[in-house]
Amino acid sequence: MRVRVYFLLSLICLHIASAVDIAEKQVKLFYGLAQGNYLIGDHNRALRDLEEILRIHPNYCGAYLLKARIHLDQAELPEALENIDQAIAIEPTNLEARLLKALILRALDRKKEALRMVRSVVAEAEAKSRESDSASELLSLLLLEDDSKNLVEHSEEIPSRAPTRTHSNIQNIDLQAVEKALASMDAILAEHPAPLKTGDLSGLERKQGEQRLALELLRARLLSQTGKIDASITTLKNLQRRYPNNPEVLLLLASLYTIENKWGLLETLVNPIARHPELSDIGLYLSGRVALGQNRVGRARAQFEAALEKRSTKKSHLIPSLYFYRGVCLSRLNRHSEAKEEIVYALEAGFTPLSPREAELMCKTMLLVGLYDPAIPILETLTIKGIQATPEVWSMLGRAQSHCGELKRAISAYNESLRIKSKQPEVLALRAGCFRQIGDLNGAIKDYTEALSLTPKNQALYYPLALSYMQLGNLIDARKKMELASKYAPQRSDLTLWLAMLHYMLSDLTNARVALNAYFDNCDNQPAVSAHYLNYCLQLTTSPSQALEILEPHAKASLEIGYFYAYCIRNINTKDLLYKATNTANEALASAQLCATLFWMAQHDSNTGQADRAWDFLNLALETEAFDQPEYQFAVWQLANW
Repeated sequence: MRVRVYFLLSLICLHIASAVDIAEKQVKLFYGLAQGNYLIGDHNRALRDLEEILRIHPNYCGAYLLKARIHLDQAELPEALENIDQAIAIEPTNLEARLLKALILRALDRKKEALRMVRSVVAEAEAKSRESDSASELLSLLLLEDDSKNLVEHSEEIPSRAPTRTHSNIQNIDLQAVEKALASMDAILAEHPAPLKTGDLSGLERKQGEQRLALELLRARLLSQTGKIDASITTLKNLQRRYPNNPEVLLLLASLYTIENKWGLLETLVNPIARHPELSDIGLYLSGRVALGQNRVGRARAQFEAALEKRSTKKSHLIPSLYFYRGVCLSRLNRHSEAKEEIVYALEAGFTPLSPREAELMCKTMLLVGLYDPAIPILETLTIKGIQATPEVWSMLGRAQSHCGELKRAISAYNESLRIKSKQPEVLALRAGCFRQIGDLNGAIKDYTEALSLTPKNQALYYPLALSYMQLGNLIDARKKMELASKYAPQRSDLTLWLAMLHYMLSDLTNARVALNAYFDNCDNQPAVSAHYLNYCLQLTTSPSQALEILEPHAKASLEIGYFYAYCIRNINTKDLLYKATNTANEALASAQLCATLFWMAQHDSNTGQADRAWDFLNLALETEAFDQPEYQFAVWQLANW
């Protein structure tokens, strides 16, 4: 409610009051400047413009109103009260001024005086007028802030009508204020036409020209801030023709060209800007932006670094942007660790994106170099607030949240991306990965399958699809997908080992042996421990007498295999073996090791005719709750198919 009232009352300061003295046009011109500077947040300039108005017209009520508004915004409450009292002294019946004074009194914690002021406005204002609505809402706010006793006492004064304004209405009210300010500026500019000559001008003509230029620049800024970029560019190009060397015109036009990615047009401004010695670093920066936009990364990086050297001993608002874009260049050169350092420097120096496009580029770079956590609030602002809620930005938000372990939120972001654009195989695969991690295996299988149907050549998806089937307990389909994964990625020996284990679980011992031999041939003489366990179990089914002989040399080379070998020859009891298998401070690792050990002990016992012991070990493997361990999934399947 407070925000609604503030926005309603902001209109107080955005009207053109009638000036009755001979300097009416000058007052209007300065008031237009003050309005524009207030709306773009340049309060100091706005106050200077208002002081000039009061020098010309000491009783100009609108100037005191706007001064009071600015001081209130800056929490300078005594100054705000002094100026609103001046405004009311000039126009005692100005209801908007009295409402603004009530807000100031409220901020000063003078609630009773504020209430009296608001009640007087409610009594005098016309029904359903802007003043009446604003006063009613402010009265509600003041009474709700009162203590419970006063709230009961004055409850009948609280307006009973339902609120009719929403957040979107607030934004519209602000835009209306801007539109009104633009209309006022247009009227003032029409009264002060641009000079026809550009040569020698009188002092008065020169001053009027400077004032008109300042107003036109403010108008261009307001147009750009309300999304009317093309109109702003047109205005500035007209100004450039009249003032070809004016640095403020050139810089504002250059900033809009960068926002719109108009690199060719931006290039035409680089030299005119660089000819100003005090702007030489900005010229280098803009030259770098042009080169980067044209994908000349080396040239861009050199320009950014040259600009940084010029600014190495000076504080400048340009420094954060130079760090950021040097980081972008390094990321495109795949020097990600260096790029990450530059982006961090930029953030620490206060870099903030100036447009949705720049924000999107910022987040892409941050994800590329691994800065997931700080990217999330920026991406949430772009998406949730509808600033840049594209499928690409939603999917970037999902990626960032997924990397930070926020899987359900990541799924929600991917859902939004796919809602806008359904046929995105990469996003489907990313969502499938999140589904698999939270245990929604059917959802994962569905997404992986759809992604493969859209991009059949993306064979890398067969592996996570096979794992999803395996976790679901469907080893038959898991084997089919793993066969495809191994076929399309023969360089990955681990996939061949997975395939061998799936063949073994499905009692296809012949193909298990073929796959395992292929694994040993391609694993660079560093086979996984589970490969030796599987080899031992396969040997037990064909040549039991040689199984221990084949395992023994590996037992001597590996402590872990040595314990398993000791169990197989009954040289260590089960309790000691399990203790040694879990002898680690990492609880998750201990569970995984214990699960694997129990599963392979069960395979030994099953293949040597000790079914009861095998059954017990498989059940113990499940008690480890090592859900992500393959041996856990195999134990579940074996028990289900015992």
